[in-house]
Amino acid sequence: MYGFIVNKHSGNGRGAKIWEKVESILKEQHIPYTCRITRRTGHGTQLAYDLMKENDPKVIVAVGGDGTVNEVLNALVGSDVPLGVLPTGSGNDLCRELNIPLNWRMALKHVLEGKAKLIDVGEVLKHNGEPRYYSTVAGIGFDGQVALATNESKYKGIMNMLRMGKVSYVLSVLNVLREYTPSNIILSMDGQRRMFSNVWLVAVANSSFYGGGMRISPCSKADDGWLDVCIVSDLKRWELLKLFPQVYKGKHIDHHGVDTFRCKEIQVESDVPYIVHADGEILGQTPLTIRNKQSCLYVVRKPTF
Repeated sequence: MYGFIVNKHSGNGRGAKIWEKVESILKEQHIPYTCRITRRTGHGTQLAYDLMKENDPKVIVAVGGDGTVNEVLNALVGSDVPLGVLPTGSGNDLCRELNIPLNWRMALKHVLEGKAKLIDVGEVLKHNGEPRYYSTVAGIGFDGQVALATNESKYKGIMNMLRMGKVSYVLSVLNVLREYTPSNIILSMDGQRRMFSNVWLVAVANSSFYGGGMRISPCSKADDGWLDVCIVSDLKRWELLKLFPQVYKGKHIDHHGVDTFRCKEIQVESDVPYIVHADGEILGQTPLTIRNKQSCLYVVRKPTF
């Protein structure tokens, strides 16, 4: 039995339209399934737990964007139930990383015929809450502020409707850039403590893509056991703006204002609280700790033919 968790509002209603077509195919092919609809932020995690308890699903499929995928995977980490993805959002960065088709028909074929393989996740530890997991990138500072601005914007829905989801991120970058002030930050990476001044952002990557196709950490792999850290600091606003387009091809990493490291665990402290997002979802503020949690999430990937 396949379990589907559907965010009908993803992609400005695209999730509902695609699910209607998917459900028709499942019925025509007599494929056993059950469906749960998300009603609020964070609901996907509880629905995934409920499906595992009640139905013993073969796969739990997130029908939505990166936020829905993040909610579902937070229930599946450490279990033997694989995650399937039918992308209907604006970013769909885990799909880009794992070569899961962005076309829903091909993605459904992957879900029904693919093979489950293990990947790593990032584990975010706050001092006053439960761990949260992510599959792609955690962004701290300017990055987190941009994610917040995008999620709260009116233009995100308009751009999703026009199938131009990437533009939402670009608009938020321009809006946040005008008023954002970089600060000092202390990073402890596998016990090595370092201070960086005038930091714009810290990206802690489990995979290479975020922001709808930006290659913030082009060498990252979701199954290599490492976190890749990208730090952007000591740049003028115009320098950051000039650097921004290079991120789409991963060419920013050779810039003098960019430092990169690899580690298993990173602790982040800052002079002022920095907003943190993971998989595009706001998790709170610094300080925090992020760890690589190796080989703990099954994801359905390529078909076995």
